[in-house]
Amino acid sequence: MATIPNPKYGQSRRVAEAEQASQNRWTISDWHDSVAHVRFNSPVVKEPILIILLFPVGFPIYPPRAYMPFPIFHPNVSMKHKYLFIDILYERWSPRTTITQICEYLYKILEKPDLCPASVCNDEAAKVYVDSPAEFFKRMQASTETISPKK
Repeated sequence: MATIPNPKYGQSRRVAEAEQASQNRWTISDWHDSVAHVRFNSPVVKEPILIILLFPVGFPIYPPRAYMPFPIFHPNVSMKHKYLFIDILYERWSPRTTITQICEYLYKILEKPDLCPASVCNDEAAKVYVDSPAEFFKRMQASTETISPKK
């Protein structure tokens, strides 16, 4: 378990709580300063998906950003900027939101993308998902096989 202490934000306790709640859906593989590397084990793709959570100095008043160093074909992932646009980190952010809640939400959108207009940043992926979910998951799987790092 990655629980490198950061007394300034109390994150080691938060990371431990998040990993306990994960039920092997995700693993926090690295944690240092204000950056957490989270590997998601999605039932719809074979390879673990790496998402990096970047915590600002003002966390939890300000939300973290979710970044994908290896972006995948997904409506909520900006292929250009590599950020995930999801409402829980923007419009619905609350300082009470836990790391566990963030990871649960990220896990869920891997299976069921958030198609709220404010969260969609890849129109092509959104259209494919709506028109043919099977084709969408096939393309998403193909994108993880070519660029996602191995465990």
